[in-house]
Amino acid sequence: MRTTLLPNRRRLRAALVVLVLSSAVAVLVPPAQAVAKPRRPDIAITGTTVSPAEVIMGDLVDIRVEVANVGIAASDPVTVTVTPPATLRKLSDNASSQTWHCFSIAPSWTCSHAGLTPGEVAETLNLPAEVVGGSPGDVLTVTAAATTTSRELSTANNNGEASVNFIEAGTIRGKVWLDEDRDGQREPGETALSSVAYGFWFLRIETPDGIQSIQAVVDSDGNYAVALKPNQYLVQVGVYPAQWGYTTPDVGDDATDSDVTPYFVGEVNALARSDVVEVTGGSESVIDVGLTYAAVG
Repeated sequence: MRTTLLPNRRRLRAALVVLVLSSAVAVLVPPAQAVAKPRRPDIAITGTTVSPAEVIMGDLVDIRVEVANVGIAASDPVTVTVTPPATLRKLSDNASSQTWHCFSIAPSWTCSHAGLTPGEVAETLNLPAEVVGGSPGDVLTVTAAATTTSRELSTANNNGEASVNFIEAGTIRGKVWLDEDRDGQREPGETALSSVAYGFWFLRIETPDGIQSIQAVVDSDGNYAVALKPNQYLVQVGVYPAQWGYTTPDVGDDATDSDVTPYFVGEVNALARSDVVEVTGGSESVIDVGLTYAAVG
């Protein structure tokens, strides 16, 4: 009986020793502590936009870049490089901002800002451009990249980009002439009227709500043509009534009649407008304007 119990007692004693030693080691070695986050800045481009979303040739676009320090320490001065595609022409070398200072090195803007404190959001960087190229279906992309000499928590958020779509325009065109015999028809030999050579009148293309208005330039042959995004438009004409009046619209051949109807006469101006025209991509609408000299007496 003694012989059988001794090995078991030895094994129990050894197990207890191991347990005690394991507990001692657990007490001597503290649990791993979380590594503290470095106190560094983190410059981020938090937003990049280009508007409007759809453009045609000659449109003005507004490029906006939002920059912030999302880190936990102040940064050194910040530099943002904004690069438009070749189809966008920079209208200004500088930004409309009191805190950003920009200069232009083709093809980009390089803009500098004082260092940002933790959590500080810089004034929006606002840069104007004009659409000078592109074909329907093209995507015009602007890129932005931020840098600072400070060591950052991350540089993965230092870039941004935004795009606009180049779409097909429609056209409203027409001719402005002096209806000398007041018969409502444009005839050979009657005078073409230019907005440059003949004053006291204007011609605009407007949306029916008046929100969008485009001044048309009438050339020396009396012709005008305006490229437009798909929408509804009308032609609005104004003349100085002491000198000008309107011929009777919609008389005879539609190809040579006047397409604007007078609706207001005051001391300062007399106004006429066309019917509403639906402009679609690739469409062409003709609105002619017949003027007369104001009646005497």
